[in-house]
Amino acid sequence: MPAGVSLTTGNICPSGELHIASGELCRAALSLYNFPLSSSSSIGLNGDYYNGVEDDSDWPKGCYYCDDTPSCTDGVWFNEHATGAASDNAKVLCSPDLTPIPADPLLFVGDSDIDYWRNTESQFSEGHSAIYNVGFGGYTCSDVKPEVTSFTATFAPKTVVLVCGENDLAGGASVSSTYSKFKEVVQAYIDGGAEKVITVSTKPEPETTSLHTKYEELDGLIKSDFIKTMDGKFVFIDSYNAFLDVGNTRDLYADDGLHLSDKGYEHWNTWVATTLSDVTGCTLWKSNECDEEGDDVDDGGGGASNLHVNAGVTLGATLGVVLAGLELV
Repeated sequence: MPAGVSLTTGNICPSGELHIASGELCRAALSLYNFPLSSSSSIGLNGDYYNGVEDDSDWPKGCYYCDDTPSCTDGVWFNEHATGAASDNAKVLCSPDLTPIPADPLLFVGDSDIDYWRNTESQFSEGHSAIYNVGFGGYTCSDVKPEVTSFTATFAPKTVVLVCGENDLAGGASVSSTYSKFKEVVQAYIDGGAEKVITVSTKPEPETTSLHTKYEELDGLIKSDFIKTMDGKFVFIDSYNAFLDVGNTRDLYADDGLHLSDKGYEHWNTWVATTLSDVTGCTLWKSNECDEEGDDVDDGGGGASNLHVNAGVTLGATLGVVLAGLELV
């Protein structure tokens, strides 16, 4: 498990540490830096600080950070130059062990809900040799899709935790186009070698009530349609209805009413940990329980919910009760 990263003014890493070797690893390094950037700043570097890749002999090589640095746009850059150079107060990111590819990697990818999810690397360490978080605040599913190839090549994730879709809808995309792009992202990760993609659904945020109908339609399409096509390789966590079940209280969200608070993330930590350790093959979860009997499943078109119990599904394994060949519609 990566031990973390350091941030040092100049172009030389501390003893025992190395420069970050690629743009993809630079993205992952941001989530690993968990110290205040200044006496008045919040803790850590967010994924949306990342500005891109350059090749410039005048700046530190590898992954570096600028803040009020002359001639440098604030944020993080990856410099491909072989040597680079120290420049004013620019700080280089270094790590003793941030190198792929481990045996059982877990990759967190998507929008700000992933980006601002602190300590994913330690929170889900059990059962995984390495965890990488490359979330980027503001990302849509359309933004996530082009990066699949580079992330699968770099990290070779066995399991992917994906969150995207809300920003697509907020930006004016239709439910159908967002659903199509979401499916493309999931399939691309599966085609790239991932054995499972876990997604956490939309949220009934206080500041996005005008989008809630679209959120429910998108989640409904995924639950009632897409899950069935993925042969157990896709898992859906219904955060929207689970938050409603606990009252959707304001303290689940940050001050902006859009992002999650620590309390909100506590629920996500529990729910994702449960799905990661699950051995039953359940593909639909709500409130930390398997929900494959169909509670709250909407077809995305406002019609009646469907209840499907597939042949051979075991309910209550300890009782040995099996419903075979039963389908209620």
